[in-house]
Amino acid sequence: TAPWRKINSTYGVSKLVSLTLKLRCDAAGTIQALKNFNTGDCVKILSGPFANFIAIVDSIDPVQRIWLLMDFMGQKSHVQASKSQLQLKK
Repeated sequence: TAPWRKINSTYGVSKLVSLTLKLRCDAAGTIQALKNFNTGDCVKILSGPFANFIAIVDSIDPVQRIWLLMDFMGQKSHVQASKSQLQLKK
């Protein structure tokens, strides 16, 4: 527990950790499991200007930005999203 205290008492760390946890919460405040997406997955966009659109995961870059391929007004478009904005479409 000693190393954790050093980390937790470092300036700014507690806010960073709490913000990260808040981003993983649903509307009821329940922390959701980390989402793992793979190239080719069909996903629903949950928030942002493309909320409720369906897209395909085109690529995931090394810093975990997810690039989607979606049909928008008859055109194939690439859109970037974060994991928290996406839900696997079943």
